[in-house]
Order: sequence, then structure tokens, then C-alpha cells
Amino acid sequence: MPSIFSTLVLALGMLRAAVASEDDFSSMDIMPGDFRPDLYQRAVDAGLAGLCTCPNLFICLGDKSQCTMDNKGSIICCAMGQRAFNGQCVDAAASLCADGVTVCSANTQCATDNLGATICCPAGQKAVNGRCIVASTNLCADGKNMCAGATPQCTINVSVSINGTDTSNTICCANGQKALDGRCYAGNAQLVPCGLNGPCNVGTGYYCAMSAGVAPQCCKQDSYLKGAACVKKP
Repeated sequence: MPSIFSTLVLALGMLRAAVASEDDFSSMDIMPGDFRPDLYQRAVDAGLAGLCTCPNLFICLGDKSQCTMDNKGSIICCAMGQRAFNGQCVDAAASLCADGVTVCSANTQCATDNLGATICCPAGQKAVNGRCIVASTNLCADGKNMCAGATPQCTINVSVSINGTDTSNTICCANGQKALDGRCYAGNAQLVPCGLNGPCNVGTGYYCAMSAGVAPQCCKQDSYLKGAACVKKP
């Protein structure tokens, strides 16, 4: 029967064999992300600086020695202080957008545009048609034109062609203005169409003068159209 002394010696030998030294690990071909269940306890016991054995038994070392769990519960190796989204390491200040895919850096924000797409925009901006714009910009009902600055109002522009066909589109005007034939006018302006040379502002004393063989023109109330020019009435 073995003596107590021999039993202690045997146990001490087994303990030394079970615990790895730093030299043992340095001689092993360990790569970041290696799945090495056999090294789990040995790495813990060795207490190696710059080497982390993650709960999923992955080995992280070198410049990516931090075990990092991403938004889906996967553990990957990242640099110290980083976080992880969708299996990728990002800066600690980065944020994951509501779409679960887009990641925006510290100096940008998540912005969802009118089409439902998510992009990263500078702080204070918003997204329209896949690009970032100033927050005060208005997207018009046509889904294309955008108005801002001194002309922030999306304004329905009514044009009357030579053959009398009405066509409408959208232009940008100052608040309270209205549009006719591609130009903005005061909201209370009294306008009448006058072909390609209109409209005429009745409120300022003009009317649409016509003459055979020439395009109509805006003339003062005290004038008439002679040829292509307005001539004062006798």
C-alpha cells in the first residue's frame, strides 16, 4: 500500500503536468478565434497576459484579445474597448440602427428616409431619397423635389400652354406665395394667364393684350399691343 508521502508526490506531479506554463502556450500554434476546448482550463491556470479564453472556448490574443459578444449573441475577438454588431468589431461609440443591419459611427446618427432605407447622417440632418439633407428641408408631395432656405414651400405650379392645356408641377417658393407658369408671386397677386409671356398681374395694372399674328403680351391698362410691342393708347 503506497505511503502518504508517495501519494503526495504523485499528486504534485500530476498537478504540474496539468498546469501549462507561458512557454508551453508560446510554443503552440494558437490563432485568434481558435476553438480549443482542450486549452480552456490550461489558459485559465496559466493566467497569460493578452490571451483570453472566451466562454465559448474561443481563444483571443494579440491586438484582438477581448472576448466580445455581438447583438446576436455570438462571441468574437475584438480589440480592447470595442463592441460587436453582426459579427463585426466596431468602435465603442458606434450604434446599431433599428433595421438591425446599419451601424453608424460616433459622429453620425441613424436616419430612415421616406423610402424606408436606413443610412448614417451627420447629427441634426435627416434622410430623403437615400441621402442626407438639412433637417429644415421639405420633401414635396411628388417625392422628388425638395425645398429649403429662402424658398421652403412646396408650391403647385400651374402652367397654361399656348393650346390652352393646363399642366401642373411643383416648384419651391417662399412661404405664402403661389406659382404660375414657373414663377413665384405674392399669395394675393391677381394673375391671369397670357401664353408664353404671362402671366399678367392685374393687381399692378397689367392685362393680357392680344393682336393678330403675334403672341399675346402683358401690357399696361393704358396700352395696346401693336406688333410685338405695347403701345400707349392715343
